[in-house]
Amino acid sequence: MQTTHDVYRPGKDDSAVMRLRTAVWGADHPHTNPAFFEWLFQRNPAGAGSGAVIRQDDDVVAFAGLSARKLLVGGKTFRVAHGLDLMVDPGLSGLLSGRYGFKVSDNWAGYARDAGFAFGVNFPNSNSFRLLTSGRLKWTVMLKPRLRVQPLRGFAIRPAVLGRVPLWLLNLLTGTLALGLRAPQIIHGKPAGRVVAVTRAEEQLDDLWQSAAHHTKTCFVRDRAYIRWRYLEHPVYRYDLFGLKVDDRLAGLIVTTTREVFGLKSMLIVDALADRDEPAILSALVAHATAKARAAGIEMGCAQACTGDLLDRALAKSGFLVVPERLNPKLFFMVGLPFTPDAASILASPGWHFTWGDMDVV
Repeated sequence: MQTTHDVYRPGKDDSAVMRLRTAVWGADHPHTNPAFFEWLFQRNPAGAGSGAVIRQDDDVVAFAGLSARKLLVGGKTFRVAHGLDLMVDPGLSGLLSGRYGFKVSDNWAGYARDAGFAFGVNFPNSNSFRLLTSGRLKWTVMLKPRLRVQPLRGFAIRPAVLGRVPLWLLNLLTGTLALGLRAPQIIHGKPAGRVVAVTRAEEQLDDLWQSAAHHTKTCFVRDRAYIRWRYLEHPVYRYDLFGLKVDDRLAGLIVTTTREVFGLKSMLIVDALADRDEPAILSALVAHATAKARAAGIEMGCAQACTGDLLDRALAKSGFLVVPERLNPKLFFMVGLPFTPDAASILASPGWHFTWGDMDVV
């Protein structure tokens, strides 16, 4: 049996990688989909994707995908390699599986460096976190965004649903009621303007991004091309985009989607931009989105944000409660790996604007 280590070739290697993905995640997983792979690795406006594969004869037995990103840090833009879909054939022995997992991850970093990327980011699951952050691969934890939630139907939830509410959420609700529902739910300084549905990648999205970039220290680039690709052209998921228009200027944007979270039908706020560092703009959009979700029977609103970020402050003003880390059954981490000397400072970059949409899986 011949073992080879290669660079992943989007399109040409997809059928072999898809067979591995079926073995790992199942044929019914929404990402086990040729259209998703084409969208992710070939249509990304930041550049074509790549990655690393290990083959045994003609079978791909390990894979680590690479999606191109652009990262703004202190006014400077870096080319970033987003690592995703790390997979090893579940039929391999434990020892061989660990060896291939390490090798394909190490190869991935080498390919990313050779391709001219300045930095790598990854959102590891519980299986890959220990591998990536080991002393051999040397990925470093950069962000640990916190989960904020807002029950949208209170304790009027029908009994069948209440029985599915996880313990952490019941504890959170009980604690909130014990405090007299003192969570901040009043939007202060509501801005003038009107909320509109954004259904196409209009030029004002570039203007909004340019304004947002002036008051954002560290953020993945969210220009018009990215918004079109990431949300409006996604082949698997549907997103709702809401903008706040003030005097025909697009002053803010949020993106939502609907998923099941911890057994509850939930609205996820997956992206947000505002042209000023003022929570009222995003709070007005959050209020609009939650009202529509509540009317549609959605049971909970959810978002991930970094402490003190504009989105985090807007969520607080909109009544979204922080889930204590000890009660959160699924923490998210972002880990980083610099490839160039000038990119090492990104590990400690301040003022991150992070949203759930920065991950590939939401």
